[in-house]
Amino acid sequence: MVKLQKYLNPILYGFVFVFELIFLVACGGGGGGSSSGSNLPTGEMAVSLTDAASSECDFDNVFVTVRKVRVHEKDTALPGDSKWVEITPPNGPVKVDLLTLQNGDTTPLGTNSLPVATYNQVRLVLVPNTTTTPPFNNYVVVGGVTYPLVIPDGFTDGIKFHSQVGITAGGSEELVIDVDVCQSIVKGKNNVYHFRPRLLSVRKAVAGGITGNISPAGTKAVVKAEVIGPDGGTRYVYKETRVRADGSFKLYPLPNSTLIPTLFPHDTAGTFDIVIVSDTTATVLMTGVPVTAGQDTAISTPTAPIALTNATNIGSITGFIDPVSADARVRQKINGNDYQIRRHPLNPFDGGFDFILSLDPALFTAYSAASPTAPVADNSSAGVYAVDTPNDDGLYAITNLDAIFTGAHNIVLSTLNAPIKLAPASGSPGTVTGNLTFPTNAQGEVLVVAMMNDEVVNATAVAFNNETAPKPYTIDDLAAGSYTILILHRSGLKTITPPTRSVTITSAGETLSGNDFTLAP
Repeated sequence: MVKLQKYLNPILYGFVFVFELIFLVACGGGGGGSSSGSNLPTGEMAVSLTDAASSECDFDNVFVTVRKVRVHEKDTALPGDSKWVEITPPNGPVKVDLLTLQNGDTTPLGTNSLPVATYNQVRLVLVPNTTTTPPFNNYVVVGGVTYPLVIPDGFTDGIKFHSQVGITAGGSEELVIDVDVCQSIVKGKNNVYHFRPRLLSVRKAVAGGITGNISPAGTKAVVKAEVIGPDGGTRYVYKETRVRADGSFKLYPLPNSTLIPTLFPHDTAGTFDIVIVSDTTATVLMTGVPVTAGQDTAISTPTAPIALTNATNIGSITGFIDPVSADARVRQKINGNDYQIRRHPLNPFDGGFDFILSLDPALFTAYSAASPTAPVADNSSAGVYAVDTPNDDGLYAITNLDAIFTGAHNIVLSTLNAPIKLAPASGSPGTVTGNLTFPTNAQGEVLVVAMMNDEVVNATAVAFNNETAPKPYTIDDLAAGSYTILILHRSGLKTITPPTRSVTITSAGETLSGNDFTLAP
């Protein structure tokens, strides 16, 4: 999925994308409570949670524990400011398995009365893990084994995202927070899982859905709803979901067709293109699917499902990218237009990625409620892909690489020692260096990150094993800007002195040294 915030008009419709709010840093404590006075007109806001997970991640469960949701009129308000309104789950903190909230299922996070106003900032507050052994507040289950979900420091202030939801006197709104699990969790080394929040919020009043069925069931297929992007041709994923075990699926919530041209001006028809992909079947495309607020558009049924054909050839694309704030995205031209087939966040420790893809021709058809037609093959698409490097912070120029299978079934685009290096959008890349001092009896691995505007831009992993001298680190390829340097995934080391360091890289791309940290239990 791609951030298209500049493309929206949330003042009118309250849609907002927040796909790269990574590792939010603490800004202060507490303040909160309702700002409503007894004589002020109020309305009601409810918040619910859903999941856009695809089968591109093989989790059995993904549990998070939600403490509350905080909303504020000011987009720039800090956590300790006044006039926050808190919405809490009915029975206190609630532990939710996000993977049970797919295909349009939601769970309520609470309701509260709010003063009449437009609310521009929302924070989803989780209960952090407090132990290094089960039970955890936040964790993933993979192959029946439980692993803690590592939450960034300062997460007690919540995952911040922007929304513009108007509350009217006596009115009510429901905000659906959509967590894209597969894009939000990254597996690091030694089976350590890191939370990299990617959220989408939609007003329920203007949302509809798209439903359907595929055959055969059990292919672990993913269904993507794509829109026409800013260039008027390339399609971007608005939402995706994995198909249920019985072959059915539901994409919800989606903006209705009346709103789509306002949100995406090149999508003048106000429709979505639906892309169905899996590791073992040929890709299927259906164009021109409309959405009606409060209703579901069925593109297929249990008795007339969309047929998936087993791929006769399977290939893989692997590589490494620097910096780690970018994603790796696979596109394929089908029926003359570029569609997103896969998009993965990078491994935060080494920038690695890998994709499994069908090498067979993609199939395409157009939506018709009256007389559905069978998909036909686009032979020109067979084994022809392109990989690019979207980075939602806009700090780096996007690199585009062809990945065309001409015989071999494995394409290696880059290696760990020679990654795809992204150039800053302007200026020269800079570097931050320093030393880490560890307790002599400690061992493990930490992640040193450079953050800008609440997002990790680049990072480096540092392993330690009974170190007797400070150990150096280097974070390179940093675009111009002001950064906070901090340490994540502490391997049980709770005290860091100083907690953070601040640096500024200019367009000259200098090296800033002496950014040292001392770690202790």
